[in-house]
Amino acid sequence: KFGRKFICIPSSTPADGTFSIDSTTGVITLAKMLDRESKGDEGGVYSFTVQAQEDSSLARSANTNVRITAVDVNDHMPTFYSGNGNSPQTSFTATIPEGTSAG
Repeated sequence: KFGRKFICIPSSTPADGTFSIDSTTGVITLAKMLDRESKGDEGGVYSFTVQAQEDSSLARSANTNVRITAVDVNDHMPTFYSGNGNSPQTSFTATIPEGTSAG
């Protein structure tokens, strides 16, 4: 029986060190918190390649692509601005007539 090891392909690993991979088990864990806003251009998706290598004289290997999607949560309180848009309001009032259709 031969051993195996798992590695992230350096050219595809997120450069910010968000994820860590156990080289023995292949388990991927978070090294720091996800931030969907920092991946806005990619739709909140972190992508990288993991390679499993056989630890033998044959040194066979296989790659797989990993995609992890960060789901947006409301981590910012809503802010309402006055009519001129320059200063935030502490309250907001709106009147919606009875019978107004949805949308």
